[in-house]
Amino acid sequence: MNIDLNNFYVKTILYALIFSSIGYIIHILFTTLSKKKAKAEIIIKMPKEQIVNKYKFGLLYVRDGKDEFSDLDKSPLKNKVYWFKANSLSNNLTVNLYYSKRLGFQYKCFIDYENDEFSQIKTLLEKLGYKNITKGTGKEKRLWFINPEHEVYRIMPDILNNYYYPE
Repeated sequence: MNIDLNNFYVKTILYALIFSSIGYIIHILFTTLSKKKAKAEIIIKMPKEQIVNKYKFGLLYVRDGKDEFSDLDKSPLKNKVYWFKANSLSNNLTVNLYYSKRLGFQYKCFIDYENDEFSQIKTLLEKLGYKNITKGTGKEKRLWFINPEHEVYRIMPDILNNYYYPE
């Protein structure tokens, strides 16, 4: 069988095969790269005697990537809670988590408290340099705050998260 490579239809089919193959390869590369994970350690500094021993500290892992990126450059919402662990040698609380190495991730820190102590905790956090301290929505008796160690990322005019840059 002899194929005429100058034939318009043959060229069209060859180009379609070539371009669809290239698109598939690019898709596989993006998918593979986005699955590579890196470990992050998020640290917050809190005085043990005043706050660490009285409250439960958490981190909401919002999503990989930033919201304004294309679907290839962000993941679906995770909204997964991680609990901070106290370091016995310092006033640090830490969370370790794995994220998409290529995208970085959004997160927000919070404190669960029991009584009407919001204003007391807010005042103490402000003295320690924490910002954007709010009651927020969702679980009652949960105070949200921004970790000054990482970039602030604005989702909406009134909603801020932290952003941890990719490696």
